[in-house]
Amino acid sequence: MTKFSCERYFPATLQFSSTEREKYVRLAHDLVTEVLDEYAEYRTEPHDAHSSAPMSMSVVDPLEWKAVAREGDLTRPAYTQRLRRPGGDYVTIEAKNRIPTLLVVGTLRGRLNDTMYGAFADSDHSFRVRSSYLDVELEDSKLLYTFENASLEEPFRFCGLLWGVNVKHMGLRRRDNVLLMASGTTTSKQGDRIGYTVVHSVDIPELRPLTQYKIERAYGSLVFVKRQLDEQTVEMFQRGFFTAMGDIPEFAITTALIRGMVRAGSATIEASLSKKLFWMLQDAARLRLQNAKADDDNALAAATESECGGGCKARLSSRSSKGTCMICRKLVCSNCRVNRKITIEATAESVLQKTLSFCALCVTVARNTSALTIATREVLEREARDAVSSFRSTASSHSSLESPLTAESAVASRRQAHVQFKSES
Repeated sequence: MTKFSCERYFPATLQFSSTEREKYVRLAHDLVTEVLDEYAEYRTEPHDAHSSAPMSMSVVDPLEWKAVAREGDLTRPAYTQRLRRPGGDYVTIEAKNRIPTLLVVGTLRGRLNDTMYGAFADSDHSFRVRSSYLDVELEDSKLLYTFENASLEEPFRFCGLLWGVNVKHMGLRRRDNVLLMASGTTTSKQGDRIGYTVVHSVDIPELRPLTQYKIERAYGSLVFVKRQLDEQTVEMFQRGFFTAMGDIPEFAITTALIRGMVRAGSATIEASLSKKLFWMLQDAARLRLQNAKADDDNALAAATESECGGGCKARLSSRSSKGTCMICRKLVCSNCRVNRKITIEATAESVLQKTLSFCALCVTVARNTSALTIATREVLEREARDAVSSFRSTASSHSSLESPLTAESAVASRRQAHVQFKSES
């Protein structure tokens, strides 16, 4: 089957006035505010006296909501939608079947920064990596416009337009979406630090539905808000709707969508861990290149080790089932070896995932590493790349030869942007 690509169907660039850009940013803000108000109401609802739920967890009115899926501590009740547009007005989504409102409530085991980092994306590459970890079936996607970027003060902030087309399933037409994507952190009226993610359909005149290519335009609006409940628990509240349009009955896709969205909550925690392991892999590779001779000596020592380097100190023999940690390069026994899928490459043509082996100690270090620190480091690295790119562009416009002194300065600037790993406080 030929892979569908958006490159030949949509304009290379979109143009927005400052007023239009502000409207999209405001739309994302308003959507988050609406759901935060509903979340606050949910938290103050009367509790069931016979319930064993923690006091922070309210009960959902069974007369209004029907529980249709559960995974771990997340429950997904499901009960013509209106879609908010930039500027504050609404457009009615007309479908052949009733479109249910979807609600996710519950808790995740982990930290807020991890779930935010696992879900964060701000480029074509990072959206592909995100999709690979969250099992989003996208055949192609394209970041069309960026309204807001991450900063040192807000490393999880993003607001932009994304187009995506889903993988085609036998007997069904492809579905595509034009989405306002936004993420970041804010403070609730109650003073809590809140993480949010917005996925909201928008209509762009230049990006009309591709019905002539038998592609149905799907519509939806989903807003996730999360807060740290205790040291190792994140509370999640999500509300919205989705319709695939066309001839697919809503009941046929609702259950699949519900289960997928419930799984996506916990998947962001695991995605964060995988992304942190990838950073550690890159750092370890750089260190080995810088210390090639020392690395050869260490490799020789590792090859003759008789103890597991994964923490248990078990003696290893020639008959032992063992492996080598991809980060520290130490031999580890089967009990201390952790196999994990890591996305190595993500291009428009393909996404490459490999199952790599790590020792339990390195995985623990990655799990305890601050996701906020890694996200900040990514901001610094991006700024360094942009500075080098800007310098080269400016230099090439003045001369075909680059000044060695200024090139060194640019590289030094990037090195200074390096942020050391530190544990989550």
